[in-house]
Amino acid sequence: MKNLIFYSLLICFFATAEAQEITKLDEARIFMNPVSEKLIAGKADEFTFSVKEKYTGEFMQNPVRFMVNNFDILGLIEHLDKGYDTYLVSLKTSKGALNAEFDDEGELGRHRQSFKDVKLSRKIMVDLYRDHKGWAVVGNKYVARGKGDQIKKAYYKIKLVKGNKSQSIRLDEEAEDGRLAID
Repeated sequence: MKNLIFYSLLICFFATAEAQEITKLDEARIFMNPVSEKLIAGKADEFTFSVKEKYTGEFMQNPVRFMVNNFDILGLIEHLDKGYDTYLVSLKTSKGALNAEFDDEGELGRHRQSFKDVKLSRKIMVDLYRDHKGWAVVGNKYVARGKGDQIKKAYYKIKLVKGNKSQSIRLDEEAEDGRLAID
């Protein structure tokens, strides 16, 4: 009886070992545009796309440059073939968005960017600490507007809390006339 159980287990072991064969797969390559081909929303000449970043914060560092490098507006215009005078394109992430207006030839017109909880520069943090001792920063928002490849106006809106008091302050970014949006 012991021999019968031993040999049946041995046969089961070899049967299952033989049934498993290794299949070697060829390498798969996937290419994806950082700006998703999937349209989130669109109506008439307004289109909203979700942004896929290679690393966190890539889009927020310079949204206009990211859009110019990764978004094919001429391809969109050609694909739609509607003949609109302008195209409003929004690129969105969980931290904010860039809204841009293009003409029918694909030239960038006005643009607006808005991001929440951005990393503040050392100079801004030092100034906040010096001018608002005892207050804690609980949130901020960065907003910039421009035309073409230039930023005309940019500011930070910062929320501060001290105990049960809160206040919001606005800091205009030191704008040089004609500062480039694509640096």
